[in-house]
Amino acid sequence: MVCQLNETLAPEGSWAFNSATNEGELHVLPCPTDVCTAGGCGPHRPFTEDNPLCGRCDEGYFEWGSSCLQCETTQHGFVALLVVATWGYLLFLHSGSQKESSNGNVKIFLFFASTTTLIVNNVDLRGSSSLLADILSFFDFRVDAIGSGKGSQFCLAPLNPYQKMAASLFVPLVLVLQLLLTMAAHATFAKFSNLCIQHLSDRLRGLTYFDFTAYVRTLLSVCLFSYTSVSTTLISYLHCVGVGAHTVVFVSPAIACDSPEYIKWRAICITFVVIFVAGLPIFLATFLYASRVRLQHRQLSSGGPDDERKSLVMTLWDAVHGAITGVMCQSYRQDVNWWEIVSIMRRLSTCLRVLVA
Repeated sequence: MVCQLNETLAPEGSWAFNSATNEGELHVLPCPTDVCTAGGCGPHRPFTEDNPLCGRCDEGYFEWGSSCLQCETTQHGFVALLVVATWGYLLFLHSGSQKESSNGNVKIFLFFASTTTLIVNNVDLRGSSSLLADILSFFDFRVDAIGSGKGSQFCLAPLNPYQKMAASLFVPLVLVLQLLLTMAAHATFAKFSNLCIQHLSDRLRGLTYFDFTAYVRTLLSVCLFSYTSVSTTLISYLHCVGVGAHTVVFVSPAIACDSPEYIKWRAICITFVVIFVAGLPIFLATFLYASRVRLQHRQLSSGGPDDERKSLVMTLWDAVHGAITGVMCQSYRQDVNWWEIVSIMRRLSTCLRVLVA
């Protein structure tokens, strides 16, 4: 605490508030970003008791990073660039997830990138470099973290905290939609190009081969790639802290955790946590265990009279099975082919340590 002219002020970067249970007791809580000044709030932020942690901006201003900005229009050019970047990333994932040699390198690269982005945007390093934070936020496709660098004056669109959260969760769905469009375009091209394949060059002839399992592998890679960013967004918006008589979302104090709108969004976030954050590793672990049991059963029953009939009636599930096990196990030794589950849980534990601890 800072004593000045018979007043007790919160130090730089902190918020002081009276205890809700013990009268006369004063508490200090660090602000999530550098918006709290010594005994006040940053520009265009009302310094009032009903604005804990200086989370809310003045009327007509929108928070991007640690700044409250007048944001009247959407940056359509940047949105178009983001769409192009996601499509380029999708092609990168599609290419890298097909071969054993590149699949492992892609996993290492994405794990390093997502972990670095998480730390830079949520620890003290966040205010050190506007350029670094913005590049990593763009790289991780977290809309709510764009402009998180110190002194950043970039405003993507006039979005409130709920809309920024929804946009961050929507980006992986954009990748899935782009994957479906790419798959449909590839299938159509392969179908019609076979009619005139003799007129195609050798390079284009390679594109005439359409493999559905390749896109299943890419879909799983998209899920693994998006796991850290989606988990970070969900955990951030579910982490509420008590500030005196108020309870707010720590990373976005403008959101009151007891408001009807937040309660509605909290139900959506919990659903995403159950289905994706908890459901993905559970599904993959169960799938790998069932695959091992199935493989052992086939080895014991191989050579039977039904082998030829079984190979002729191979279903779509067999193709999907091979694609998923390929992405999950291809870059690991056979005795540790379950290690991708450990990697997923390591990402989740990192998110929890950085955002909640």
